[in-house]
Amino acid sequence: MPLLSWALDAMSAFGRFDSVWVSTDHPAIAERARSHHPDARVFWRSPKFATAESPSVDAVREFLLEREEVDLVALVQCTSPFVQPDFLDEAYELCVQRGFDSAFGVTREKKLRWREVTGISVGSMLLLWDFYRCRRHRSTSELFPSLSCSEAFNSALYQIRLQ
Repeated sequence: MPLLSWALDAMSAFGRFDSVWVSTDHPAIAERARSHHPDARVFWRSPKFATAESPSVDAVREFLLEREEVDLVALVQCTSPFVQPDFLDEAYELCVQRGFDSAFGVTREKKLRWREVTGISVGSMLLLWDFYRCRRHRSTSELFPSLSCSEAFNSALYQIRLQ
């Protein structure tokens, strides 16, 4: 099943969108969206915002300028195939019912941090000298956006109006 289908299935299962839009510049993506989700509408992205370097925010702005009736957008990218209807429900709760201006998925990670010291190889020192070695279990965790998308796949972006 194409990644596009996973995202469309999650949005259909959520069931609270007024409309589902697939923003693309590619006819095959548009056809797949229409065949898998008959109610999906296609927004034809301009060449200016359909490049591998185009940030998603620019595509969303373009969509909103063309679709003035849309006042709230949920951005679901097909390169995030693990999105679940309950994730969308949580975002809906935060933005629509509790008044947050935005919500996005994050993951909690404990990452080792390194810093460069001029003239010496800190990485080797940290690995060899016990008193310099980082201990991940003692470190505090940080939140990172859980974007599993690549801007190269940016052509299959969905803008959806929430009820």
